Amino acid sequence: MTQEPGTDWPELLGYMGRFSLDLAELEPEAFPMTYPRVGATDDDIREAEERIGFALDPLHKRLLQTGNGWPGTLITTGDLLGTGELGASSAWSTAVARLDDSYRRGAATAPPREEIYPIAAFWDTPEVAAIWREGPVTDGGHPVLWFDVAVTRSWPNLWEWWTDMLRSRREIVAVARRSHESEQKK
Repeated sequence: MTQEPGTDWPELLGYMGRFSLDLAELEPEAFPMTYPRVGATDDDIREAEERIGFALDPLHKRLLQTGNGWPGTLITTGDLLGTGELGASSAWSTAVARLDDSYRRGAATAPPREEIYPIAAFWDTPEVAAIWREGPVTDGGHPVLWFDVAVTRSWPNLWEWWTDMLRSRREIVAVARRSHESEQKK
């Protein structure tokens, strides 16, 4: 992964797919296999931007053009939202409500709420990943913030967030593999 950030989303999606397949083979009930959707068209992007009322982060656009959302990719209970969900789905509404709740609870370290939009949401936890669309640009993209009632983590851009998610997924695969091997020896 030595490319300039945001230039090889197919490779990064492929890595996530490989780790997802490994988990599905090791623990199929806990980690069912899911797949990214076919990349978004220019019309899909334009329609999503019209619904939400602003331009998407440049790296986010590139990711969506490669894989237009990915249900269950974030450790099975989190969805990377696609263009059809941005501004128009229950997942979007849930993510927005969770962000709003974080701000009501005093997300003191967070940027202004109107500068944040969700890109990933979880089904069973209050966590949301969001892009700070007015934040500083690093390597062509804006910061990604992780909300769990408050901002608990941040990354300089979507590329860095995704590569960190890959590291987490790789670690989960390693733990699952060790557990599986341990069970095989019994």
